[in-house]
Amino acid sequence: MIKNKFAVLFDSFFISLLISFIFYIWLSKYIKNAFFCYFSCILILILLFVAIFNNSLKKYNIKKINIKDIKFSSICFNSLINLNENELKEFYKNLFNVKEVNKNVYTNNNNYFYINLQRHLTDNDFLIANQFYLETDKNLPLIFISIGFTQEFNNLLSISTNNYKTYESVDVYNLMKIKNIYPPNIKNFNDDNFKIKLNKTKTKFLNSLTKNKFKNFFLSGLSLIFISIFIPYSIYYQIFGTIFLILSIICLFDKSKNSKSEKLTLDSLIKKDADK
Repeated sequence: MIKNKFAVLFDSFFISLLISFIFYIWLSKYIKNAFFCYFSCILILILLFVAIFNNSLKKYNIKKINIKDIKFSSICFNSLINLNENELKEFYKNLFNVKEVNKNVYTNNNNYFYINLQRHLTDNDFLIANQFYLETDKNLPLIFISIGFTQEFNNLLSISTNNYKTYESVDVYNLMKIKNIYPPNIKNFNDDNFKIKLNKTKTKFLNSLTKNKFKNFFLSGLSLIFISIFIPYSIYYQIFGTIFLILSIICLFDKSKNSKSEKLTLDSLIKKDADK
């Protein structure tokens, strides 16, 4: 979901306020001048808010650009309907680095692919591909690539004893952009504004810091900081309380990655074969 500007404004203020509070806790411990502490924290709050809001607004604008990207991807997939069979096979061959072995079935050194980008795959497609796979030696996995999948297809996929992976239009379009390969009846579209910035350096740890974890980290950090006011050796409580509050702040940032799937991107899948 794309945030509106008010949501961006509110999130930026709340994050700035939380960071300023952490700063105040540590500053007031060593500096007894209350006016200086308040003045410093308010100044930090303002500076942080401006910086975070501007950065968040840029991301907000980038997401708006991505909506235009979606429109062009729709043009790409609609154009595939007008390709004849040979043109379609050639396009698949160039984009996925594959060769055809059967109707809609392609292969490379690492995988079998059932590819149809002209329509959604149905239960009939699943049965055809599954039967083909059962007749192979099963040394290579089978992967479905389409613009989408019907509910009947997904029902069969969910009860299959074979671990089939699926890739949809967004994955295919990302691959088109990375390889700069588009349907032959469309002029190549290579605008830097639409380059997808793959973030391959994010760790599982960062991906696990989702917004639904914010409450736990925030309450834990706040509790430790509050307890530190009343007990000796409070420095340890302040340290760990600060760590938890920082983690809660990270949870609020949109890391723009859906972490529920561990599968490789199509680009990684294709490169894996090309490197052999």
